[in-house]
Parts: sequence; structure tokens; C-alpha cells
Amino acid sequence: MGGGAGGGADGGLGGGTGGTGGTGGTGGGSAQDAGPDGGSLDAGTDAGIPIETEPNNGAAAGELDSLTFPGAKQGAVGTANDVDIFTLPLTAGQQVRWTLDAQSSSLAPHLSVSEAQNTVPVLVSRGAVGASVVIEQLVLKTATYAIIARDSRNVPSSTSQNVGSAQHGYVLSAAATTRTPTQVVIPSTTNGTIATRYSNAIFRFTVATSSTVTVTALAQTKSPASDLDTRLTLFNTTTNQWFGTNDDISGTNTDSRLTGTLPAGDYFAVVDNLSETANNLTFQLAITSP
Repeated sequence: MGGGAGGGADGGLGGGTGGTGGTGGTGGGSAQDAGPDGGSLDAGTDAGIPIETEPNNGAAAGELDSLTFPGAKQGAVGTANDVDIFTLPLTAGQQVRWTLDAQSSSLAPHLSVSEAQNTVPVLVSRGAVGASVVIEQLVLKTATYAIIARDSRNVPSSTSQNVGSAQHGYVLSAAATTRTPTQVVIPSTTNGTIATRYSNAIFRFTVATSSTVTVTALAQTKSPASDLDTRLTLFNTTTNQWFGTNDDISGTNTDSRLTGTLPAGDYFAVVDNLSETANNLTFQLAITSP
């Protein structure tokens, strides 16, 4: 299955846009933007929710915190440019709902999820001061994942506003979820919309016998066009195997396409967006087979 670029907006533990394949693919991107850690939580912490263990900015070996699943931790972007990194092993095929809730604090939440070896696409969500942001993750590979909490105003580091204090508090939570995908067939063209710039849409289709299949997410070239910058991922739910991710068809076409021979089985096609400025979040999913 052909793959393409698949990094996440604003980066995660490996940041930037890196190339991703399917099984056996390799990741790219730069090292995560680490900053000074420390600071203490402001008064009014949530009883019963464990507090982050400092230091956990990844600046030195072992300086990471951990999460249980399902579970939650509370913390704070306690100093200017603080980065809080939590790790959790996940299994291919799991569906996880991540929430970074600023709980009306001074934090403008920025949440990213990346596989520790940077071999799968980075997922990112960001919000306004005091808001709550969500990432819906389909786990593509059995591995340890890094969940990173920052303040949006400090990302990217090149334009950081250097915010952070004990008043920049949050609760980070992980919950199991089972989303109902939109059922489609081969061949078909289906209209779709993602709810926010940081959401995704999941479609399900079945390959009866091993066949060459082309799946395309159309935004720039659909009629009428939208300003969504699509990213397309295929995942075999029968074998829990990731087949590939594509960002752009070409240097001038931000639509996404994957083509290859798919074994018989059931598949998820996941469409998300990499544009930080997109307002029209509509697209079409086209599936064909010769």
C-alpha cells in the first residue's frame, strides 16, 4: 500500500510532517520542543485524580510521567514553555478518547499524541484559554505512545509567547470509546464533514476477495472545493493492521490517496485535517476497484 507524508500539525514528540508508511513504515520529523519543567499546581486540585510527577518534560532520560488506561492525571504548564509528557502502552485497534481540560484556568490547551518511535502520524488538538480539547485516536500500531500537554501559545517554539504558571492547570484523561463508522461500499463516493479542524471521520468498507483498491479523500479537487487539508489512513480491522497514511497526492494537490492490493477483510478509512486555518470542513471519500 502506498504511503505519503503524515506528520501532525505543530508536531508531537517528533513534531512536524514526517513520512509514514503502513506496516514497517518509518517516521520523520524533528525532536520534540522540550522546555523547562517544574512549578506546582495552584490551589483547588481535583480530589481523587493523581497529580503529575515532575520532572516530566523529557529533557533527560527517564524524565517522563505515565498514565493508566482508562484514567486521568492533573497537572499544570507550571513554568514558561513547560512541556508535560505522559507515556502509555496501547494496542493496535483500540479506540481512545483523549481530553485535555483546562477547566477555566489560564491554560490554552495544546494536546498531541505520538508513537514513541515516531512511526505513525501525530495527532494534535488545540483550543482557547480555559477550554477543553479532544483527540479521537484509532491506535494504528501496538507500541508506547507519548501524550504531550502544552500551552498553544508556546507552539511552535519559534513564536512562543513563553507562558506558564501554577495557574495554567489542566486535567488529562484517557477513556475507551467505540465510534460507529459510516458504512460505505466499493465502488462509491460519499460526502463527509469533520466536526472541527482537529476532528476526524471514520468510514468502514469490506473487501470480499483480495483486490486492488484506491481510496481518495477529496477536498481541494471536489466541486465545490473546500479548504480542508486532508490526511487519509487505512486500517484493516480484521487483522488490526495499519496499511498506510497519505497526506498530499502531490506538491500542488493537498487531497489524499492510497492505492494497493488489499486482502479480504473489513477496513476503516480515517480522514482528518492538517490545516490550522480551514473553515469549510467538507470532503468526499471515493473508493474504486478495477
